[in-house]
Amino acid sequence: MQITNIEFNNYRNLNNLTIQFPTDISFIIGENGIGKSNILNALSKIFIYGKFADYDFTDSTKEIIVHISLALSDEEIGSFDEYTDPSNPNKINLVIKQEIDDTGFSVYHLETGEEISPRLLKNVYYIYYDSLRNPRTELSFEKDKGSGSFLNFIIKYFLEKHDEADEAYVNKEKLSEILTFINSSIGDLRTVKRNNVSVHTDSNNISFLNRVFQLYDYKDIELKNSGYGIQFSLLVIFSLFERLIDITTKAKKLGQPLEKITCILAFDEPEIHLHPFAQRALIKDLVAIAQGKDVGFNKVIKELFGINSFSAQLLIVSHSDRIISGGYENIVRLYSAGEDIKAVSGQSIKVDYAEQLKKDEKHLQRLLPYFCEALFARKVLFVEGESELGAINTFAKIMDIDLDGYGISVINTSGGDTINPMIKLFSLFQIKCLGVKDRDVYDRKHNMGTKTDDDDRLIADGRLILTKEPNFEFEIVNAFNNLEGLYSILQTVDANLVVAQQRDKVNNFIQNFNYPLVPVSKSLDWSDCNDDVKKKLFLLVALGGIKSITTGSMLAEIFTPETIPDTYKEILEQLIQ
Repeated sequence: MQITNIEFNNYRNLNNLTIQFPTDISFIIGENGIGKSNILNALSKIFIYGKFADYDFTDSTKEIIVHISLALSDEEIGSFDEYTDPSNPNKINLVIKQEIDDTGFSVYHLETGEEISPRLLKNVYYIYYDSLRNPRTELSFEKDKGSGSFLNFIIKYFLEKHDEADEAYVNKEKLSEILTFINSSIGDLRTVKRNNVSVHTDSNNISFLNRVFQLYDYKDIELKNSGYGIQFSLLVIFSLFERLIDITTKAKKLGQPLEKITCILAFDEPEIHLHPFAQRALIKDLVAIAQGKDVGFNKVIKELFGINSFSAQLLIVSHSDRIISGGYENIVRLYSAGEDIKAVSGQSIKVDYAEQLKKDEKHLQRLLPYFCEALFARKVLFVEGESELGAINTFAKIMDIDLDGYGISVINTSGGDTINPMIKLFSLFQIKCLGVKDRDVYDRKHNMGTKTDDDDRLIADGRLILTKEPNFEFEIVNAFNNLEGLYSILQTVDANLVVAQQRDKVNNFIQNFNYPLVPVSKSLDWSDCNDDVKKKLFLLVALGGIKSITTGSMLAEIFTPETIPDTYKEILEQLIQ
């Protein structure tokens, strides 16, 4: 089963929140404290615990109401008796209600209003991982709860399979010799005598065996003394088995052993304590498990639990842009709308705005992995190139603007053509967007009679700004009045910039920008520049030859808050309003 839609009323801070989920994988993102974890918590209450707590009520005088829609496979039809969506037998719509004084919630079929036994919700296999766990206490063969229960289970399974008593693996005669020696060594100590302390082996030999085995890392260090990253990586995966033990054990007791499981896997920040590569590796592991493609995982669940087929819907709360995989339709973003929390789903965007996005669909899907950081921002500024990216960040520092503090992400789209589609997509995710483009391209289109309707609409909306000068390089050169000083700075940035500029390069620049000079007959050297028009030409051609974050940043550093080009000063001031 998979969750397709859910609506919360009077639950914590999620009052009047509606979410549409993809049926494969959802990355639930948003600012701290906005309610992402509350979603997974609510699902735990619904599918595992069967009751909302007093602190779950937004208003204690009103009932919690949750509408939830589930997609059922053909094999799962009947899991809720005869109740399904009248128009679709592979779907069921439920309403869950609870007053604060109720001992548990009530469940109703949406279309008929008939009450359904809450026990039927147990047919939804929901596996939840909360990152607020301690791997040092859980990852032990001794534990029969938490992730350690999986390790404990393996020993019990082995003993049962081999039909041997656990005593077969414990040589009590040898152990008694050690016990006698230990007790004789400490037995005469007054404190030991006074408190009647003695050493024994565990009477439960399975418990004894559990203490014999320990997990070690590749450096042969006991795992509880190793790094948190490895511990949490194991904890995330082992937590799946912890719940599978519970699910399969109950099924066997009912005489209904499970050979196929479709479930919902919910993870709250599984990337915690992991470095970037480990984060990406872990999410690939989880996706492979959910798709039934993890050979090792499939082997384990078949051997230990008799499960021949496993698939899952993934719900992942995350603060990391590194783990997002798939396309924009896999994003569920929570955001504040006045006093309410709202959600926008990439799945609904893909459906509702299909015509608008069709032209750029492949483009957006290809580029999204490079722009994932912006999905976590309050505001996004899209720029055309690396030089602009380096300069904007430096201008912000000069103006004493903390971009991180304002939740502003500056994204290099590597070309002006990408800016408009990205503004549209990210705006649909309810992120305030602003793009800046070089004016020369826009003007050239006008001169050629090419339509600029798309640009014009975004400019009218206040989501796109054109440079006042033809491009970034013009902005820098014209704003910095000391041309000799700028020439000297370029010498320190890259000596190759200030060598004689090739004739063809200079003439192409003159033609492309309609620069007020006749074409040159030879390469242009700084010594040939006897007026400001030629000096600016030399500097513009030189700057056009090296576009990089470093160059943009170093050029920006020569400005003061008063001399920063007006275009970029206005952009930064607009972003922090």
